[in-house]
Amino acid sequence: DFTVGYQHSFNANSNHYLHLSNISDSVTYNGYFESNNLRRNDDGIFRINRKYQIKKIVFSTGLLFIYHMQNDDITNVLGERVKAVGSQGMTLNFDLAGSIPICKKVDLTFILAKPLVQRKDLPDGLARTFVGIVGLKRNF
Repeated sequence: DFTVGYQHSFNANSNHYLHLSNISDSVTYNGYFESNNLRRNDDGIFRINRKYQIKKIVFSTGLLFIYHMQNDDITNVLGERVKAVGSQGMTLNFDLAGSIPICKKVDLTFILAKPLVQRKDLPDGLARTFVGIVGLKRNF
């Protein structure tokens, strides 16, 4: 499977995080990305997956490329709009997804994903080391 997509951000958020130098453990505290009045830009998406089937179990594995098209904007401590330099760029994820029938009309589903490459600066808070989702799907 090949998928191409576009993700538009409508920028409805109320983030207010800024680095403050008067915090006692400022290295840890300031290690998080600033996001005050974040204005997030759009993404282009490309996915390539391969499906497999073993008896009634269906699963797929593949790569998801997400390209963040421009640097995001934030408001700095002086109230100025500035670019979050390093927020533009590519994230590459490896994923594994599947569906296992557990009775006639219900499947157990799962998605596991791991980033292989991440952008340098992530003021949108989308940094992950691992993502796992488990669900039930009812077939009609």
